Amino acid sequence: MSANIELSVIVPVYGCRDCVDALCERLASLLPTCTSSYEIVLIDDCAPDDAWATLRALESRDPHVRPFRLSRNFGQHAAITAGLEQCRGQWAVVMDCDLQDPPEEIPRLIAAARGGFDVVLARRREKKHSAFRRLAARAFFRIVNFFNKSQMQGEYGSFSLLSRKVIDAYSTVRDRDRHYLFILNWLGFRTTDIEYEHGSRFSGRSSYSLGALLKHAF
Repeated sequence: MSANIELSVIVPVYGCRDCVDALCERLASLLPTCTSSYEIVLIDDCAPDDAWATLRALESRDPHVRPFRLSRNFGQHAAITAGLEQCRGQWAVVMDCDLQDPPEEIPRLIAAARGGFDVVLARRREKKHSAFRRLAARAFFRIVNFFNKSQMQGEYGSFSLLSRKVIDAYSTVRDRDRHYLFILNWLGFRTTDIEYEHGSRFSGRSSYSLGALLKHAF
């Protein structure tokens, strides 16, 4: 069965229980137009909003939905790693759960990959975040780039498409403290990007405060 799955969509779920139904509805409408075989891998990062019941309900209604629950809250990048290790597709899309990454951009990610690329990153034209959050994000990338001698830009988030060989290579990296984009950059596969309009958050608010971002950066 896994050999027949072409596309996995991996979604870390934290603090966006009210978004997941709408996200899965849009994915269920879109993905059959992109591929004949897909799965939606939802990783519950143990948020206090009890999203797990919502994920199990989605699983009961849609056989394409595969929910997993971490034993405790490990953070977004660990949840992405868990999703990549559980996914069965020949390609994987990673995206946030709050609908700021529009599912309707997935066909453009796929089209870019068909140009011979193993990694396609989505670059935001303009972030739909508060001024405070944008300031915190700039501080995060300045700290990380300084210590890593890198040039990673804040316009990129986790929204991306990976080939199976990148998924498998990513899974061999066993760092405890990890950042999704920096690992992709370090792996060195052929990469391109697309631009997209960053959407407004469907509900709730980001769990990344300035303190959380600085702690993650260090």
